[in-house]
Order: sequence, then structure tokens, then C-alpha cells
Amino acid sequence: MKKYLVFTSVLVLAACGGGSGGSKHVGTVTPEAVRSNALITNMVSEIGIVEGGSSSVTPGRVASSGSFDYKGNHYTSYKLDNVDMQIADWEDKYTFSIDDNGKIIGIKKVNDDDSKMMARTTDTEFDFVFKDGENQKTRRWKLESFANDVGLKYADISKLTGLGPWSADTDDLTTDGDNVNMPVIMGYKIKRIENTEDLGTKEIVFNGVAVGTVADHYDDAEGGEHDWHQLPIEDKTAQLKFNNGKETLKASFDNWYDIEVTKDGDNINFVYSNNDPERVIPAEYQFKAEHAGEISGEYAEWDSNYYGNNEEKKEVTTMFHYVQPYGAPENGAHTDVVLGFGGKEK
Repeated sequence: MKKYLVFTSVLVLAACGGGSGGSKHVGTVTPEAVRSNALITNMVSEIGIVEGGSSSVTPGRVASSGSFDYKGNHYTSYKLDNVDMQIADWEDKYTFSIDDNGKIIGIKKVNDDDSKMMARTTDTEFDFVFKDGENQKTRRWKLESFANDVGLKYADISKLTGLGPWSADTDDLTTDGDNVNMPVIMGYKIKRIENTEDLGTKEIVFNGVAVGTVADHYDDAEGGEHDWHQLPIEDKTAQLKFNNGKETLKASFDNWYDIEVTKDGDNINFVYSNNDPERVIPAEYQFKAEHAGEISGEYAEWDSNYYGNNEEKKEVTTMFHYVQPYGAPENGAHTDVVLGFGGKEK
């Protein structure tokens, strides 16, 4: 299909196959907002979908209204509040809150009236303040994107890090100790490939980043809940293969195992190994002997999303969650693994 001209950073246009749908947003994304958003995510701050056709554009954040004309085509623009976001194994879906200029001002639940449940501290940082409405406590969080490392523009793989303990005093939020790391995946709803059959039957290889956390949890002898111990894990050379509906994710972590997770239909298989004699895995994050080697998918969850256009290289995000109980069932002891992946077609 015809490629549009590529202009300066003020305007970048590339027409190729895509989809339609979503809601129209009126207003432009200003250059200042683009620079501010770039601290949060590498995803484009605004995209355009041609009405009544199969073409799409990346309008470079200069559309003067929610709909605009270019090269004889009429487009509807979509901003970062069209993004679906999944945080670790949290049940709710999230998205960005943006202001009238298209700048990210927070993170909120999808279809929630609270526009800044996790409010951005300043427009020159990637820190947020999250308020727990139930317990009336707050905590500072940092959202770090790996999308630029992978070359993603319609999707993102990030890490959300708690920068200290929960506090009842919003004016005295420390960033010391009690850090929590969680993977985050996201992508434009308008660019999602809803039917994986559209990916074809040939093998597609996605190179990218896997980031997550391993936690050990148990109840003590008195019945009290033991605090989580957490081990952040990261692999910037991870790979996912899609082959006629079957998906296989491989990753190797310096401080944890080499893993291979395969999803084929409703079946999830998880294999891990440590054949590196110099790699030391702390005991509390090791899988227990009674579950050594190959693990069934009974306690596993897998969610993948594919993004892109017909002519472009595809993008993918995946969230994998595995819970392995061990010991006496009444102790509630389990190892909890949450892993996010973001990749681009090789």
C-alpha cells in the first residue's frame, strides 16, 4: 500500500492497513504534552484512523481537532486515553487520564469517574501518587517503560515500582524501603488485532523484554499473614513465538530460572531450569522439590494482545501469572510469579 511522506518530528505520517472503531476525541495533543508523555511511555500520543476505510495514520500530534483531513482522507484521532492497561494480576483494567492538551495526568480504572486514581506528581516526572480509598493511605509509584528498547509504538511493557511504604500522611511520602515491583502491559484498543486468526498460520517471532516479580507468601504459626518477599526479574532478550495460535514465551533471568511458557488452546505449560552453576537463586524464590521440573497449568493464567496494521511489523504484550502452593494447605504458603512481556515482530 502507498506510503505517505515522512516529515520532521513535528509531523510523521505513515498510512497502512488498520481498523476502525472507538470514540472520537476533540482537541489536539500539544508538543509540550508529547514531550511530557514520552517520560511515561514510548507509545505515540495520538493516532488517526481513516473513516470508512482500512488505512490508518500516526498524525504526529498536530491534528487541530478530533477529526481532520489529510491527502483526501478524513481521519478520527485517538489519544492515550484509548489505551487499555493491565497491572500485574489486578482484576480491574486501567487507562491513562489525559488533560485537554493530551498530556498524561494520571492512571485510572476504565470507565471510572475518578480521573486520577493514581495522580501524576508533575508533568516532568514519571512518578505517581496512588491513594487507597478503602484504607485512606497513599504511596508513591514510578512507572518505567521498556517500549523504546523494543521499538513499540502502539503497545508498551513497563514496570511499576512502589517507592516506599504506605503512609497516612500525603505530605510525607518516603521513597525508602518496602519496594514493590509489578509488570504493566498496555496498548491502543483501536490498534488491537481482535482475531488471532488474522495473524496467519506462519510462525511469527517477537523479540522483546520480560519483566516481573517472584514473591514468597505464607501464614505464620499464629495464623497471621506474613509479609511478601519479592524478587524483581528482568530479561531484555526475551522472545515470544506465535505459530498458528500456539504461543511460546522464553526468558532467562540472571537471578532466577530459565523459563519456557507455552499456551496452546486452553492448556498452559510452564517449564523452568537452572543449568548455570554460577547463578544463585535465593532459597525463598526457588520452586519447591515436590513441583520440580515441569509444572501443570492448573494455577496459571495467560493473557496476550496483538497490535498493528497489515503492512507493519506486529507488536504483542503478554501477562503470565502462576501461583504454586507448597507445604501444608492450611498454611496458605505459595510462590507467586507475575511476568509481563512486550515484543515486536522480528
